[in-house]
Amino acid sequence: SIILFLAAILWTFAQFGYLVLQQNPGFRSLSSALSTMLSAALGDFDFYGWIEANRILAPVLFVFLNIVVLFVLLSVFVAVLNISVSSIRHALVEDSNDFEVLDYMSRRIRLWQ
Repeated sequence: SIILFLAAILWTFAQFGYLVLQQNPGFRSLSSALSTMLSAALGDFDFYGWIEANRILAPVLFVFLNIVVLFVLLSVFVAVLNISVSSIRHALVEDSNDFEVLDYMSRRIRLWQ
């Protein structure tokens, strides 16, 4: 579901970039705009080329793209942390032996005698 969400966001930004930055070679077609947006989300972009195409909307597009990608990646990170914490809590509830070390030591002492 998060992949579909990210794909929809990148598609939206690619369409906006196609409409606004058509003078840039990376935005000549919709497919190249989508490729350029994916590359920009991964950190490979020509910011000054974008600025030459449109001085006002290119920085806005760039900032919003980075903010949205940052929030999506943060939500994925928080989801992974939430899953791991819940699995650890579930394991602790199942194996709730508070005196495990003491039981082990008492058995070893009994066997040793």
